[in-house]
Amino acid sequence: MIYLFIFAFILDQLLGELNYKYNPIILLGKYINKIEFFFNGNYLKIKGILSIFFVILPFLLIIIYIYIIFKYNFFYFNIFGFILYLSIAWRSLIEHGLNIEMSIIEGNINMSKAALSMIVSRTVNNLNINQIYIATIESIFENGNDAIFAPLFFLFTGPLGVIFYRIINTLDAMWGYKNNRYIYFGWSVAKLDDLLNFIPAILTGVIYACCSFKYKYFKQSFLCSFKKFLKWKSKNAGYVMSAGAGSINIILGGISIYNNKYQYRPQLGINKIPNINDITKTCSLINYSMFFIILSFYFLNNI
Repeated sequence: MIYLFIFAFILDQLLGELNYKYNPIILLGKYINKIEFFFNGNYLKIKGILSIFFVILPFLLIIIYIYIIFKYNFFYFNIFGFILYLSIAWRSLIEHGLNIEMSIIEGNINMSKAALSMIVSRTVNNLNINQIYIATIESIFENGNDAIFAPLFFLFTGPLGVIFYRIINTLDAMWGYKNNRYIYFGWSVAKLDDLLNFIPAILTGVIYACCSFKYKYFKQSFLCSFKKFLKWKSKNAGYVMSAGAGSINIILGGISIYNNKYQYRPQLGINKIPNINDITKTCSLINYSMFFIILSFYFLNNI
């Protein structure tokens, strides 16, 4: 397990996010679209469940084949180390956050909105500067769980667990919307993603608290996460973002725009409205949290 983690970590830092043309996750997305095209129709909840099965099935067969052919030799660990690298996005998440920050510093708000649109599902065109700060920080905290810490948690279940989580999380990102197209078809995958993320989200919130910048924020992070996340429509995301907000002493939530409609989200965190410096603090907290995970893996491997 430690070998898979180190190999994936090195690849992530060296390569970052793969080019769109060569990224297997993009190919997965195209395959998912074909499955949806075939199944989306009548009896949507049942077909949504069947769609999950048919998305996962070929990858399950490939994993079984790799295990039979290579078992636990050099190629086996390198193949699954590469799969773990594809499942985490530490470097690219930080790069996205800092790109948004740099665009704001340079006074190019339109460029910052374009960069923000790559990591959020909300409508960015009419966001003011404070809403850009909030959207950026919320997305980094939430994706810290979805794209970094949750896949690493599932590494304890083996490579198949990591692949299963990444597929379900990708399906949720594509089908987990409560609109006319997906409210029934994507229902099952949204529930499954919530279930899979429940424990990782709690652990991510604890990690954010442990890596907070000052001792008083450690307690504050726990208080924020447990007091305020229940009001959020996605409990896992609300818990993670509330813990992160408490860790850097800021307030998240408020009015935002989804599908060109204004939505009011409950307040998360405490004390002050974010500013440009808080994007840097958020990225730093993700980095500190990752170093915390690295040390934890090393410790667990040596006990």
